[in-house]
Amino acid sequence: MTQQRISAYEKGKREPDIETLKQFADFFNCSIDYLLGESNNSKYEQEEQEFRYAYHKEIEGMTDEEIKDALRFYKEMKKKVQGNKNGNK
Repeated sequence: MTQQRISAYEKGKREPDIETLKQFADFFNCSIDYLLGESNNSKYEQEEQEFRYAYHKEIEGMTDEEIKDALRFYKEMKKKVQGNKNGNK
């Protein structure tokens, strides 16, 4: 990533896409929410970061614990759907 591109992000002249946010989060070893100023918690697992980003409007106003519960439910449903696709019921 060029210095010019980073400068454009810092000055608000350019908005990073999700892949760029992931790169920054990986580089700084923090969550995307932390980068965006949406959380004081600087560390989330990658799957939780992606969940929070994808469902940011739906989880607005929820506590961190409620979000973790929603993520657990999402993971269980995802496993169930994948099992059904593989012929397991």
